[in-house]
Amino acid sequence: MTTAPDSLQQLQTALDGLASALESGRADDVLAAETPLAAAVAALAATDLRALAAVSDPATLAAGVDTLRTSLFRCVRLGRTSAGLLDCLIPRAAYGRGGTLV
Repeated sequence: MTTAPDSLQQLQTALDGLASALESGRADDVLAAETPLAAAVAALAATDLRALAAVSDPATLAAGVDTLRTSLFRCVRLGRTSAGLLDCLIPRAAYGRGGTLV
């Protein structure tokens, strides 16, 4: 059985770092997690996916992609939760010149 290709592993590590940063609630950690995530996405974009599929064990590759998808959705949920929490703590609603809610 082969291991996950480097570009997929790099993306998994970056997503795990982003999830940890989002869980921490520290904006600086979230911003710092963007750099490794951008590098991982660039590395994946430069990967020949057809060649990767041809040389990888299909079951291992599918499991790796499924894990990535789960990690991505986890980050999306954490980001939405963070945004919702901020909306509760710092309401953004304001009234315009006409006295209506904008």
